[in-house]
Amino acid sequence: MKKYSISFAVLEKIQESALELGDLMRAILSSGYGASYGKIVLQEEKIHEKRILEAFQQKEKKRFYDILYKLQKENLIKKDKKENKICITKKGREKFKTQSYKKYKKHPSCYAIEQGSVWTIVTFDIPEKQRTYRDWVRRVLQYLKFQMLQKSVWIGKTKIPASFVEDIYALKLQNSIEILEISKGGTLKQIT
Repeated sequence: MKKYSISFAVLEKIQESALELGDLMRAILSSGYGASYGKIVLQEEKIHEKRILEAFQQKEKKRFYDILYKLQKENLIKKDKKENKICITKKGREKFKTQSYKKYKKHPSCYAIEQGSVWTIVTFDIPEKQRTYRDWVRRVLQYLKFQMLQKSVWIGKTKIPASFVEDIYALKLQNSIEILEISKGGTLKQIT
């Protein structure tokens, strides 16, 4: 194993020096007769940077085509040979819709905090497979100055913003969240 590593390192250095020598030759030839050392070095750096940029662009182009191939293999896109373009399939539109809902979650700071006059309790039971939504709801409630009684039970005197309720519906979480307002206070002693 060690021989292979040393051999590989030697080959790599020879390859690099050959490329550098080639860049130097191109720099000398393109700099013109009587060019200064500084001009040749500058030209060599430009040629070297151009070669690196081209290699990077080739990698990115290959990566792009690999992604297209993967999407086509998963039947999320298809090639329309008549119009020479790529189209999204029904399955692709469905996947996009679910992914866009994940990105739809707004940052908590976009909700206005307005002090309320009554206590509001928010309870939720969001399944584990929707953990990101559950965490998002907790962050929003915390931002709105609600206090956690339990992990899924929060209380506060802040009004729930209408835009937050709209987002809950957009994310299809309305069946997992309950919002209650308490108009009268009390204790167990008063009830018995």
